[in-house]
Amino acid sequence: MDELAEEILREILSFYRGHKRELIPILLEVQNNFGYLPKEAIVLVADFLNLSEGHIYSVASFYKRLR
Repeated sequence: MDELAEEILREILSFYRGHKRELIPILLEVQNNFGYLPKEAIVLVADFLNLSEGHIYSVASFYKRLR
């Protein structure tokens, strides 16, 4: 992930508190900014929310709006 993309992602995360219930809004916002869910974003979101990457992938694959 290049510096600009990482900066955008960190800016997105700065609006959230790190609660697990924020996962879907965060993923939707990431997708709106990047057009998809980059692997690097999933890693950072997982770390931010203290969730496994597998959990994030499971949620993302369940919702049709997330790709």
